[in-house]
Amino acid sequence: MKLQSYIFKQLVVSLAMAVAGILFVALPGIAVSTVHRMPNADGGILLRYLPLVLKTLAPHALPICFILAVVATYGRLAADREWTAILMAGVHPWKMLLPGVAVAGMLGGFTYWMVSVDMPSSKMEQRQLLRDATNSSLRNLQPGRTTLEFNGFFLKTRDRDREDPNILYDVLIRDLDDDGQSRAIYADKVHIRTEGDWLKVDLYGYRVEFFGFQANSKYVPAPAEGEWLSLRHRISSLLGQDGKIESKIKYLKSKEIRDQLSAGFDNPAHEGALQFELHYRMSMALIFFVFLGIGAPTGLLMRRGTQLGALAISICFGLIYYLLAVRLGREMGRSGVVAPWVGAWSVPLLGSAISVYLLRKIRLR
Repeated sequence: MKLQSYIFKQLVVSLAMAVAGILFVALPGIAVSTVHRMPNADGGILLRYLPLVLKTLAPHALPICFILAVVATYGRLAADREWTAILMAGVHPWKMLLPGVAVAGMLGGFTYWMVSVDMPSSKMEQRQLLRDATNSSLRNLQPGRTTLEFNGFFLKTRDRDREDPNILYDVLIRDLDDDGQSRAIYADKVHIRTEGDWLKVDLYGYRVEFFGFQANSKYVPAPAEGEWLSLRHRISSLLGQDGKIESKIKYLKSKEIRDQLSAGFDNPAHEGALQFELHYRMSMALIFFVFLGIGAPTGLLMRRGTQLGALAISICFGLIYYLLAVRLGREMGRSGVVAPWVGAWSVPLLGSAISVYLLRKIRLR
């Protein structure tokens, strides 16, 4: 038990250092991205939004931190000849993996709780904060600001009213009309405001020009002009919160997904996406055991090399996993190319096969 307690402490310390290192590297970039995404939000909204972003990244960052901790811990045992002493004492090498199993179990349970219960609520709060910040910036445009840009909407002005900053002069707007056609609108004067989830734009002395039509298009709208035109855009759509199946599922807790599946669906695509999400969340929790099976042998087998090389390999394992699981597995599982559970579990099962091979290597040494 003393050996296992020693390894457990080393794992916890290495894990804490890996988490601190990733935070040190990632936090400035996340902060800059947050400010860029909400340039006119007040400090209170930014301080509430940043922790939510970190929480949504935690289930993806923790496995990488864990495999780094595993490689560092077991690699140190091998480099200091402690692993050789353990084997010479007749201790089964796999028993020394029990501390890693304990840490993997705790992290896996925490991750499953996060993705199943906490993260959907965090994403909903994050979405609401983003909408609040956008509404605030649209209602009260900051002095000197001459452009607004969202998903599918761009506004640029040359001048603004000194008494009412929401009245703009000499304005160019680029957006899509009701038929999805790209257009440019020039206006002498614009009044911009928000009402609930709607962005309303009144244009005075306007001219509309359409562009981006294909050569074989049968109908090309002629330029239009007039004295007054009113535009309406849903703010949630401008922010990319357009209600697609993929966008809705991430706001559902696992219990809510299971309840919907129990009720039945007429839409196979929606049902498949829900089933994939359930399996994917479980696979995220169990990936820690796969990374333990890969990381421990990697650290032990590379004892003659440098720790830097072992850590680089472990990071590659983590990145390859996310590339295959998030990109390939998710696309296949949700598109219906394969069964939802196959898309969610194919990469973890492949990783498990690799870990079994590597574990046999350290058992035979």
